[in-house]
Amino acid sequence: MLPEDFHLEKRFYYNRLDKHERELYEFWLEALLDGHQTIIFRLFRDFNAFPDEHPIEAPEFFIEEHGGRHIDCFKVYNSMLWDCPELYFVYHYDPDYKISGYLCLGGGDEDYSPEEIKEINAWLDEFLHKFDHITDPFQLELAVHDYITEHYDYDYVGGEERENEENYHTRKFYEKFTVTGLFYNGVAVCGGLIKLIQFVLQRRGLEVADIIADAGQEDNRGLHSWLAVKLGGNYYHLDLTYDEGDTEDRDCPQYTHFNITDEEICDDHFFTHEDYPEIVCNATEYNYYHKMGLYFEDPEKITEAFSRYIDSMQSLEDHGRFYFRTPTSLPLGTVKRALSRSITGRGFKDHSVDYLENEGYYAIEINGKDYE
Repeated sequence: MLPEDFHLEKRFYYNRLDKHERELYEFWLEALLDGHQTIIFRLFRDFNAFPDEHPIEAPEFFIEEHGGRHIDCFKVYNSMLWDCPELYFVYHYDPDYKISGYLCLGGGDEDYSPEEIKEINAWLDEFLHKFDHITDPFQLELAVHDYITEHYDYDYVGGEERENEENYHTRKFYEKFTVTGLFYNGVAVCGGLIKLIQFVLQRRGLEVADIIADAGQEDNRGLHSWLAVKLGGNYYHLDLTYDEGDTEDRDCPQYTHFNITDEEICDDHFFTHEDYPEIVCNATEYNYYHKMGLYFEDPEKITEAFSRYIDSMQSLEDHGRFYFRTPTSLPLGTVKRALSRSITGRGFKDHSVDYLENEGYYAIEINGKDYE
């Protein structure tokens, strides 16, 4: 039986499958979570392709009883991996037809031991309950995003290693793409970073999709994964990896990829509705800057908000950072003048405030030691 908070009916790739594929998905998923590391499906009960002297004892799924021979087992297998961060221990499996009519998973020397799985699951459970006190879905997403950004890093070495095909299908290699990279090493590539936030959001009943497509600039693009999170009936793109890399201070992301639209994600990601027709991101209500009241079209609102931020600082000798966003059509000079109106009369020197701007995203650095 699956945990009560598993919410399988809300998992994105599960809902893309037909009835028979879902039956195989459910069978494999429950068997794996029950501790079986070898699973077989057979065409029909009387078909026995394995030699009698080499019997395999494992859960079996009979194709003839679930829609005939037309189940795409690899589609089902990948759907489970994309949907279920809980299946971190099968990423290094090399699913293969061993003998016609069978698919075997697991059985390798690098399988996680029951003790390791118990330890990792306990860590996941502890991580999940860190956020029990947060009931608002947006605030939950934000809290988990910020915790991961503050406590874990992108695995730049791992990103280079994935170009080496000799590493494929080893546990060490695939840990970078799962929650175990964070558990063991405190680092992971994009897939591992998003799996931890995906785990929490799904267990709390949110609908989340693991998006897999190219990202980067046209001359330097590569395979990447991020999330689409459903809030208030609409999907939003969330790329924690890009948020973590937006500022030199990785513990303080600039939220440029926190609940953004299709149009915005396509500035540096190659997302298409042809691949994901179910995911349409055109709302802004739960965009970080809109939701936090930090999106300004009126310069006067910038002055008011920055003044409130300065006044809220415990000491003007502290270092501070103020984030906000404007339409790209609002000139930089206009924004600077709006900020200057807040600074004037508060004792700051001109050089005590730095203006960092990137396509309408602003990070204003207050250097408190320069305060008069």
